[in-house]
Amino acid sequence: MILLNVPLNLAGLIAVWVLLVMLAMLSRRLGEVTKMRPYYRAFYAAMLGVTVAAVASLVRRPGSVGDGDLVAYYVPLTLAGLVSLVVALRYWGWLFRERRK
Repeated sequence: MILLNVPLNLAGLIAVWVLLVMLAMLSRRLGEVTKMRPYYRAFYAAMLGVTVAAVASLVRRPGSVGDGDLVAYYVPLTLAGLVSLVVALRYWGWLFRERRK
């Protein structure tokens, strides 16, 4: 069972990375149209955090939990999630504020 964790974990992180690429591209285009500041660049920082977490998931031993996992895997992944959430709400929050008339 542990042998499946590493490839599935890596596949999930790659899927998150691709999602961040798509959000960055869409947000860049939306920002150009609406003349917003280039907040979309923070998605690239989030992609770096996901990349660090992906490398850490390849390096660590399956089933081991330690302080290195916290610093190298969970902290960058959490920061990437928070940064991307804030930036996505900045660009796409108007969808939630729209009301039907």
